[in-house]
Amino acid sequence: MDLYAIDVSFDAIQDADEKLYCQNLPTRFALPADAVDKIRDVAGRLLRAFPLYPARIRALGGEPNSP
Repeated sequence: MDLYAIDVSFDAIQDADEKLYCQNLPTRFALPADAVDKIRDVAGRLLRAFPLYPARIRALGGEPNSP
């Protein structure tokens, strides 16, 4: 089995307002739906921006989505 590490962290967010929003979300198991949607959007963009992401997805038999 091969492991592929991909670093997805709020520190990688380029937009200062978006970074501040994400960093100031409370840490809990329940968040408002709009906050969850925002985090999922940010996470997807950070994954697709990771340089090795397309190769990792292809290695698993998939096709990476375009941003």
